[in-house]
Amino acid sequence: MLDAKDLEMFTEIMVKIVEPVRKDITVLQSGMEGMRKDITGLQQKVEELQKTSETVQKDVADIRLTLEQEVIKGIHIIGEGHLDLSRKMNQILETKEERDLIELRVLSLEHEVRRIKDRLEIA
Repeated sequence: MLDAKDLEMFTEIMVKIVEPVRKDITVLQSGMEGMRKDITGLQQKVEELQKTSETVQKDVADIRLTLEQEVIKGIHIIGEGHLDLSRKMNQILETKEERDLIELRVLSLEHEVRRIKDRLEIA
């Protein structure tokens, strides 16, 4: 059987074998603790990004609503105003053309009246 010296020697061998493993486990545990802290930090950043994303989505929805309700309606109003101005401009141009034709007709009639007067004075 094993005597005390053999057991002591066996214990020393086991300590020599187990000690590096213990150190490795300690290093791994330390590294895992650092990873846990990093993961916690990443989780917090992801939560912040989610909140920011929600805020951006809300802002985009507000902008879209504003576009739909105000800007697009304003564009339609401006377009209608432009159409009205275009119609009025066409009316003015038509009226001016009519006036020009009337002026030409009046000048022609005045000229005819002068010719008639001249003939009547001679005769």
